[in-house]
Amino acid sequence: MAAGGVVPLLLATVFYIGVSFLDMWPIDPLTYRLGQYVPADIYGRVGFVTYPQQLFEEKRRDIEQTTPGVFSPDEQLLQEIAATLKSAPLQLQVSEEPTEEQQALAEAFGIEDEEDRQNWAALAEGDARADYDRRVSELLDKLAQFCLMDEAELTEQLTRNWKKVIVNYPQGRQAVLNGPDLVPTKAEVTVKSRLATIAAVMPESVVDNVQQYLFSVLSERPLYRLDEVATQAEIDLAIKELEKLPPTKEYSLGQRLVTRTVSYSDTGLQGGLSAGDLAVLQAEQRAYRQEERTNRPWQWYSRYVGRAALLAALAVLLAVYIESYRPRIVSNPWRALAMAAMLVLMLGVNKIMFRAGWNPNVAVLPVMMTAVILTIAYDRRFALAISVIMATFVVLQMRSTFATFLTITSAAGCSALLLTDVRTRSKLIEVASISAGVVFITSCELGMTAGIPWRFVMQNAVWASGAAMLVGFIVQGILPQIERTFNIVTSMRLLEWCDASKPLLKRLAMTAPGTYNHSLQLGAMCEAAAESVGARGLLARVGAYYHDIGKINKPEYFVENEAQSASRHAKLSPEMSLLIIIGHVKDGIEMAREYGLPSVLHEFISSHHGTTVVQYFYHAATQQRKNGKNRVPEEIEFRYPGPKPRSPEVAILMLADAAESSVRSMSEPTPPRIETQVHKVVTARLADGQLDDCDLTLNQVHKIEESLVKSLCGFYHARIAYPKPVDSVQDKQDSSDEANERKEEKGQGQGDPHDEAE
Repeated sequence: MAAGGVVPLLLATVFYIGVSFLDMWPIDPLTYRLGQYVPADIYGRVGFVTYPQQLFEEKRRDIEQTTPGVFSPDEQLLQEIAATLKSAPLQLQVSEEPTEEQQALAEAFGIEDEEDRQNWAALAEGDARADYDRRVSELLDKLAQFCLMDEAELTEQLTRNWKKVIVNYPQGRQAVLNGPDLVPTKAEVTVKSRLATIAAVMPESVVDNVQQYLFSVLSERPLYRLDEVATQAEIDLAIKELEKLPPTKEYSLGQRLVTRTVSYSDTGLQGGLSAGDLAVLQAEQRAYRQEERTNRPWQWYSRYVGRAALLAALAVLLAVYIESYRPRIVSNPWRALAMAAMLVLMLGVNKIMFRAGWNPNVAVLPVMMTAVILTIAYDRRFALAISVIMATFVVLQMRSTFATFLTITSAAGCSALLLTDVRTRSKLIEVASISAGVVFITSCELGMTAGIPWRFVMQNAVWASGAAMLVGFIVQGILPQIERTFNIVTSMRLLEWCDASKPLLKRLAMTAPGTYNHSLQLGAMCEAAAESVGARGLLARVGAYYHDIGKINKPEYFVENEAQSASRHAKLSPEMSLLIIIGHVKDGIEMAREYGLPSVLHEFISSHHGTTVVQYFYHAATQQRKNGKNRVPEEIEFRYPGPKPRSPEVAILMLADAAESSVRSMSEPTPPRIETQVHKVVTARLADGQLDDCDLTLNQVHKIEESLVKSLCGFYHARIAYPKPVDSVQDKQDSSDEANERKEEKGQGQGDPHDEAE
């Protein structure tokens, strides 16, 4: 991990911990599922006792239907009532200009005249106040015992739970039968009667006011509501008690628990493991765990150590492979985090499906998804290797067979090999469909080889192919997130940036039409050259479209945009012209960020000249200083800032740009001369070390050169002169004019010296 430092090592450790937790929780999971094909009889590893699953399920349903609902007091409502009653003596006193709050409170208490206000004012001070506060506390205690409930909730609970509910009084829990203690909010007469009894503890002068206030508040808002959490807790508690019931069946060591799945001529094929069989196997599993922990703890812990060592070996293999073949993942903490998070997430998804009792062949989904994502983000070889390691993790996690491993890897391998380029929305679906077909055939072949009945073979094949098909739709939906997470650009997104209606391309076409046409021509050349060496042709084409966008700021200083006008460099010193020429690289990067150009295209802008010398202005500066007897400039002073190309596509753009500019300046670009000129350009770039940082072999460079020559010969091919009649003097004059024009063209030399691409 030297390339990445401490952070990748820490991530690798966290990844190992996550993988170990997912694999060893629990250390011996039950590998059977409902409806599974059982190839051989299953015998008990230990003696145990249990009772029929059917009986347990019946009692469980009975508990869920008959456990009384729990009603808890509305503590907030009680606090609001207490606060209002305690503030009433002060709020209800005589006031010349009562506030809106005081008026609303007077209406709630039924204050009708001055006498009522004076009665409340008498309770505001001295001993009367202390006595009033004591009576309020007594009223609240009685009010808390008033089982006033929502009528709909109460009716439902009394109907389904044996006419009984549980009331959580503030002082404790109490079971209350249906009767006068349970009062629905709509029972107006009963509510008034009970409130009159409760309000009787208040001073006689204000009893009626308090009773009216309580009724106005509680007639629509019950004191007790159904508590779903507490009700479920009662159900769970009853189910736990059910599990403590005495067993109804006993099994001995070595006794046959489940009979193998066979086919009978009279009844047909069995349906695999039943619910009752699964319950027996679960009980045997629990008993075996307990017996092993009690009598053979060393064996229990040795399994943890063995699996931890095995998982550590796989994790180290994964880390070494990534560091060896994709060191840029290790060197970038965020990219390493994204990789580790994705792998752990896929293993977590598989764990959830496994614990849910799904068919083990559904593990195709996380492994194939890993292969597809990594193929999009990196390449097929890397994706294949990582998906094989992931398949190993998954099979170990499920405690599954080699047949499952083959099924999973066939899906991952097929999808990675087929997914060459995502240029259309249907590409992922097409790959998933073909992979699903391959997985279906593989699963069927493995099932028939193992002698599994056809019904179960088809079940496994359908699960596996269905999971493979689902991967295409899932990845299609999360493709934008994959691009952001791994900082990549798919071909589908590159095609969007090829659209001529993109604001940046429209601006380039309007402001610098010569540069725009030059970029389009380079795009075609770069795409053909990239495809000839197995590089990404579309990426090279789009990069060529945007490589010169920095010329938008000063288009008139570049020869392709001069339009027969005098060169603006004629009045500038070579040093000033140099700054303008190389400035288009910096301007291009700034514009790319402004317009949100994908970061993968930024390298085409910054590196398409590498660190080459701007030969024309270097030569001009050298001659100028020689004539003035000054110091001759160094080459490094007239070089582009770089960096050099680091990818094959950018290197191809550099060679194509230089070759096209050189050929364009030729007076007679015949095929032999084009071939010679392109060879000179490529050789010069190689000799200058401009291709040292990219992964191109000399053989690939030779193929690129051949492709560029072929493209340029197509662009600058010779044209056949159309014959013209010479019967008239005018026709003769036209022919003479054309001949003169050709002579003038031959004498024009080597083109405009201000072409910055030499």
